Amino acid sequence: MSTKKPLLIYSMIFSVAFILCGCGGSSGDNVKPPAEDVPVTFHQKKNGLEIDFLVSKEGFSVGEDVSLKLSIKNTNSNTRVLNFTSGQKYDFLVEDSSGREVWRWSYDKSFTMALEEKKLEPGEQLTYEVIWPQKDLENKQVLAGDYLVKGFCSAMELKDVILSLEIKVVD
Repeated sequence: MSTKKPLLIYSMIFSVAFILCGCGGSSGDNVKPPAEDVPVTFHQKKNGLEIDFLVSKEGFSVGEDVSLKLSIKNTNSNTRVLNFTSGQKYDFLVEDSSGREVWRWSYDKSFTMALEEKKLEPGEQLTYEVIWPQKDLENKQVLAGDYLVKGFCSAMELKDVILSLEIKVVD
């Protein structure tokens, strides 16, 4: 019986130590690390053109500027021509999770009504950039939530190419 007593004590000490080690750790062990602040891009090709839509990152704090960028690059070995029916070359818009448009870059702008042709030489790129200040069409701060941002070039050759990316606005 006396040899079993030290074995029992060692077993209990080992068990308590094992349980304590399993319960240890910092209080943040189950906290997911924040997402990296890396750009989010959507890429599409059409007729020898590469169209890229870039958002500065995926997650934003309420009120933080959202940088939007649309690029059209001629990857063809020939000159490409883009035909525009007005002075508006591009647009960006934002929809909330219900699909309701909350912001559009061109909402308060006027454009000439004139046909215009833009030649893109091989390797040449057009880039359009805007900032969405997280305001709606009435200039009110949008709420936290999921949003779909869209960008497109208004050239007749690209009229069916609308690029979309999801972003999240958090408190």
